[in-house]
Amino acid sequence: MQINVTFLIQIANFWITYLFLHKLLFKPLVRTIAQKEAGKAMLLDGLKEKEGALVRLQEDKKQGLDEFKLYIRNKYEVKASELQTVPQEISYNIDYAALDDVIGQAQELLIKKARNVH
Repeated sequence: MQINVTFLIQIANFWITYLFLHKLLFKPLVRTIAQKEAGKAMLLDGLKEKEGALVRLQEDKKQGLDEFKLYIRNKYEVKASELQTVPQEISYNIDYAALDDVIGQAQELLIKKARNVH
């Protein structure tokens, strides 16, 4: 088995190229990816903290609302004897002539106001 000089030169070229690419390409690329991942993790942690704070605020608001409802219920308790009776049926008569008159007056007023806008 004979080792040719070209083979040794190819091995040397391979290692020189590997070290060159490793130093100039792979390290900066890996560093950039690691920085992006760290930034993403930091954003996710911040979002989780904000979400936890939001949940606590919602619970505080709900508790405050419940306390307010209880306070109002106790302060303004209405007894059955104080309730007014509401009639079951309400009947009314519509005077269509008066209704048409009111609609006509409203239309005339709107037309006058629209002309005065210019």
